Amino acid sequence: LGTRGSMYLLERRLVADGFVVVSFNIGTINTRDIRRSAFLIHRKIERVLAQSPWQKIDIIGHSMGGLIGLYLVKKLGGHKRVRKLVLMGTPVFGTWLALAGVLTLGLWSTSSWQLLPKSRFLDELAQGPLPPDVEIHTLAAARDWVVPLRRTRVPGASNVTVPLGHSSLVV
Repeated sequence: LGTRGSMYLLERRLVADGFVVVSFNIGTINTRDIRRSAFLIHRKIERVLAQSPWQKIDIIGHSMGGLIGLYLVKKLGGHKRVRKLVLMGTPVFGTWLALAGVLTLGLWSTSSWQLLPKSRFLDELAQGPLPPDVEIHTLAAARDWVVPLRRTRVPGASNVTVPLGHSSLVV
């Protein structure tokens, strides 16, 4: 439920710190299959890297954006192009708040169904180890009512908790 504009303050901070930032718009309400979003991002990353001197990038994903990044590195070969993956408030084990999307968007929102705990998508994503050549970090909010803390932890990743809420993670 956010545009890439929701990452504006974080992007400005990273630029001020000397990073080159490229952001991708996946839509205000991304209802498509998370696998499809990951594939689209994978193609965009390949195009960006083909036009740059870099071989690898770092990815920061908030909420469902983190699932897109994790699927990319685990299932689409993105581990060859990603150095670090930072997941902020990412529902790795799902969120019951996705029921709101299911109830309002129903059949039009594949991703709402995929965000539910124990979904086939999340089960598929959990299969297999994390790629050893990608540094994976989770940033979770202690006061996150959208994605509770215990649903954000990735076994084998560096897990950090901050005293914020879900939306605050991007600032």
